[in-house]
This record gives sequence, structure tokens and C-alpha cells, in this order.
Amino acid sequence: MGGVEPVIHVHARDSMGNSVGIVVVPISELVPLEVWDVWYAMDDGSDEMDEKPPEETPKMHLLLQSVPLEAATQETKQSRDVRAQDFLLRALQQLNAALEAKARLSYVITFAQESASQACTA
Repeated sequence: MGGVEPVIHVHARDSMGNSVGIVVVPISELVPLEVWDVWYAMDDGSDEMDEKPPEETPKMHLLLQSVPLEAATQETKQSRDVRAQDFLLRALQQLNAALEAKARLSYVITFAQESASQACTA
């Protein structure tokens, strides 16, 4: 009989504090001390999850870093602070890249709409 795989439950909440879903992350997928950037499907607790197409399934973007207990106990405050700053920098880079992509998409859509509008009035 196999053992139960250890997991992390990430509870997602809206701005009012209401639960909007759970993401289950298998710990075995995390590489110790590496920053992991991944999109996970959220389980909202309903039976409808199996019936939804993938594009309609709610997702959560996570940046994770697994620090083994042994490594954490051997860290100095300075090395812990450096690791935390590196993690924050990576998170900000991801956010910036996502915002840039969204801005580019918005520009392309606006340009296409203006071009179509001009073609109709010509």
C-alpha cells in the first residue's frame, strides 16, 4: 500500500476574504531552493470542475520556493534575506512581463478595431 504524497494547499480568497478555491501542489514536484513559476487549476469544490472546458477552469499563478528544513536551519539571517529579496525580484519580473504582454495585446486589439473602423468609413 503506497503512502500519501505530501502536498501544499493554497487557499485563494477574494478581496472580501471569501474562499474562491484551492490549489493543491505536490511537494515532490518542487526542486529545493529553486523558484517555481507555474499556473495551477483551482478547485472551487463543485462537481462542475470536471465538466468545464480547460479555458473556463479558474487558474492561479503561483511562484513557489521550497526550502528544506535542514537548509533553513543552517541559513544565516543575511542569506535568508538575500534569498527573500531574490524571490521578490523574480515575482516582480513575472508581474512586469505579464503587464507588458497585456499592454501589447490591448494595443493590437485597439489597432485592429481602429483599422476595421477606418475601412468601414472609407
